[in-house]
Amino acid sequence: MKNAKNKQKTRISFAMLIVASLLILTISSSIQINAAYPVKRVGHRMIYDSVNDRIIMYGGAKAAGEAYWVFDTWAYDYNTNTWTQLITDNSPYGSNAKMAYDSESDKIISFGGSHEDHVPSDQTWIYDYTANTWTQVSPSIDPNMRESCQMVYDSESDVVIMLSGNLHQDSNPGADMNWRFNDTWAYDYNTNTWENMTYTTFPLGYTFDSVAYDSESDRVIVFGGTNGRDVYLDPTGGKYHGETWSYDYNTNTWANITPSVSPVPKIGTNMAYDAENDLIILFGGYTHLQTTEIDDETWAFDYNT
Repeated sequence: MKNAKNKQKTRISFAMLIVASLLILTISSSIQINAAYPVKRVGHRMIYDSVNDRIIMYGGAKAAGEAYWVFDTWAYDYNTNTWTQLITDNSPYGSNAKMAYDSESDKIISFGGSHEDHVPSDQTWIYDYTANTWTQVSPSIDPNMRESCQMVYDSESDVVIMLSGNLHQDSNPGADMNWRFNDTWAYDYNTNTWENMTYTTFPLGYTFDSVAYDSESDRVIVFGGTNGRDVYLDPTGGKYHGETWSYDYNTNTWANITPSVSPVPKIGTNMAYDAENDLIILFGGYTHLQTTEIDDETWAFDYNT
């Protein structure tokens, strides 16, 4: 009799284990889908989530020649070399939005971007990796709608700094060229507020510039860009810049700090801050001074010197 009861308990426990496993599997599958890797794309955004040790990627457009945006969110784990697609109920505009990671709040901030046909956005979205949610927030004041702006997180002041960007001619009726912004904004996640920090001296309406935050010196560093026409389609109509600028949020001041030796004027470079060596590393770009036009130079910038 005792053995029969034990067998019955074992069957019940085993059945409960199966049910629990299926329930966990169902919940997990509703949150994420494991796949080999994302589809090929351009115009997407990637940011490092330091708390969760994941690279988060969002949006973009499929391969060249296909005018279709993708609105998917992915996480990459270097330790296991795996991509995981994260299924969310909502998401921002698909292409050319910008993102910055707020390490204090463990949130990713996204602003702007566009759908196909250059329909622009002035929306602010928050991504929470732990909850796996994109949430549109509605500050009382928003920057102008735009795409291709630049955003970095100022860890010393716990704000996201946004600058530049453009409004495509298709979304700017009557204009004979894209509209270039030359404003500076700061976003505070804790109060959900944008503040216009535009100062009298600043980089003039640049787009296709590069930006990085030097945490040791507490400065936002900007290099290059253009304030001309669509330089890819009409390179003669745009002016390339080789200036280096720094921004201090605490004093709300921009300063032109272009060194005597620096990269040639160019657009489309990328920069990242090396915290261990306290240097900003720049690579690549697009310049008409090269016979191939696409640049493969690597530069290091030391703010202290």
